[in-house]
Amino acid sequence: MTDKNNGGMPTDEQFRDDFGLSGERKAVTRTDPPGIDRSRWGLFHDVDIEAYHRGAFASLGKDDITLSQGQMGVILNETMLDFAYQNVQLNPDGAEERILETVAARRGDVVHQLALGKGRGFAVGDFKDWRTKDAQSFKANAVADGKVPIKRTEFEEAEVMAEVIVERIKEALDGAAYETEVAFLYQEMTKAGPIWVRGLLDVWCEELGVILDPKVTGMLYNDKVERHLVAMGWDRQAALYPHAVGHILGREGRIKFADLMVKPEAPFTSRVVRLERAWEASAIKQCVIAMERFGACLYSGKWPGFEETAFVQLPGWEDKRREEMEIREG
Repeated sequence: MTDKNNGGMPTDEQFRDDFGLSGERKAVTRTDPPGIDRSRWGLFHDVDIEAYHRGAFASLGKDDITLSQGQMGVILNETMLDFAYQNVQLNPDGAEERILETVAARRGDVVHQLALGKGRGFAVGDFKDWRTKDAQSFKANAVADGKVPIKRTEFEEAEVMAEVIVERIKEALDGAAYETEVAFLYQEMTKAGPIWVRGLLDVWCEELGVILDPKVTGMLYNDKVERHLVAMGWDRQAALYPHAVGHILGREGRIKFADLMVKPEAPFTSRVVRLERAWEASAIKQCVIAMERFGACLYSGKWPGFEETAFVQLPGWEDKRREEMEIREG
């Protein structure tokens, strides 16, 4: 149930009804298992974004390895060896910086920075394209400085989109105050032992207990949005983030998360998307699987690739093609 006057977001009363939270909540006495140290948990409001992506937190030691939702996707879809190679904390020499090569990727990054007022910075170039020697030099210098290179025309488009996103954020939060790029850090207990889990909240509204994640995407229509949520791992994010913040603040079950999807072309159609509860429960289970795999490898010190020979079956479509060929040739 949603309130159209609240940007499509459920009101607090509706949320409490939906999740069975109406009435008074009894105080909960927590007894944490050994290894859980809540004194180092928290929401961090002025983080160094580059340090965050390296998994570094002032409350942690340099040997404390953290796990993010994005890294969970590698664990679930690849091998632990792939994960370890790509993880800058485990393999500083092997981790490669991801360079934004496409127009859409660069523009999306700059839109994000402009809308949230934070980021690694960008460099605007007055070039028609990147083919000339001067343009290539400008682009290379920007990347070397850790900034996003973007052409003037693309930057002007990004400014318009950022203004739209800021407006839609205010609408969704009904004008309530919010902060941007707030990091969280907490622990989960796995069978092997406790692990550190981190995340970055694009928009956090303390008053409403709402996390918003603006996403510039054309995949916001009914025939595409569900598939795209799965493909991008956004469903894991939508389940993990309110779960984590709820644990940190002692507000379990009362933190809301929504994706604010905005189309990257005029008229900049937007919608607020939330997971229904069964999907959210399934997504959390996926996170737990990733956490358990991570914990097992972290405590054993072993990060295996494929360990067994796989016997693969001939795909049905290829089997049919070969059968038809055999009939024709027979």
